[in-house]
Amino acid sequence: MNNKKDDAQAVPTSSNEKNSTDSGIDAWTGVIPAYDSELLASAVPEGTEARRSSGLLQRWSPILVKFASVQLVVQVLGFAGGIIVVRNLPKPEYALYTLCNTMLATILLLQIVESAAH
Repeated sequence: MNNKKDDAQAVPTSSNEKNSTDSGIDAWTGVIPAYDSELLASAVPEGTEARRSSGLLQRWSPILVKFASVQLVVQVLGFAGGIIVVRNLPKPEYALYTLCNTMLATILLLQIVESAAH
């Protein structure tokens, strides 16, 4: 038996009432609901972005602190070693030391520039 009330419910009367197929694609707009930005925005609970960023901060803070502290120790040791070497070398050997360090820095810089170009 064909009921007119059932037929009226099967057809949406406004654009807010949408009919979806089994494939998950909206029958009226052809949009996959999972990629609808309004649907995605409404699916994210309030404060999730703040929790996510604080979670990243809690995760990366110890790693960054360890890295920074190791870098600080290496820089201080390098500085102290340089002072000790400079104080103990005679002038001609210090000149050779300075020349070698400058060439090394230049070669490393050129290597970085070349690797970035490729």
